[in-house]
Amino acid sequence: HLIEARDRGILLDPTVRQVATFPEIASHAVNYPVYRERMLAMDAVRAEHIRMMVDAGSHFLMGSDTADDVADKGMTVELPCAVEDGMPASVAMAAASYDGRRCLGLPSWDEGAPADFVVYAADPEKDIDVIVHPQAVFIDGIRF
Repeated sequence: HLIEARDRGILLDPTVRQVATFPEIASHAVNYPVYRERMLAMDAVRAEHIRMMVDAGSHFLMGSDTADDVADKGMTVELPCAVEDGMPASVAMAAASYDGRRCLGLPSWDEGAPADFVVYAADPEKDIDVIVHPQAVFIDGIRF
């Protein structure tokens, strides 16, 4: 299925941080044993699934499966979780930035494209944890 998805250009957002919460969710499903076991089974293979997606050359977008707690559980949590589960930091960072934009048909490195970028003290492809403390954020060339 992953090869077919790749060949069709289907974009995958693995939301590994959310899947990592499945054991906690399952612990509350005492009256639903089939659901509980399914949640635990999905959590048990999440790292294997990430490696399979990477090995297949999947097209990734990185996002979180959260709405109310973005500051606490957004991309600065999602990306390190993906890397911890086996996604190379280079793949995670590309999917969260220029390659994600390309997959969505948005300009990225093109001349005249919006100057949206983040500056870090170190290379996040070597140390993904630096994304928690950006040095500067620019949107349309304006520092925020």
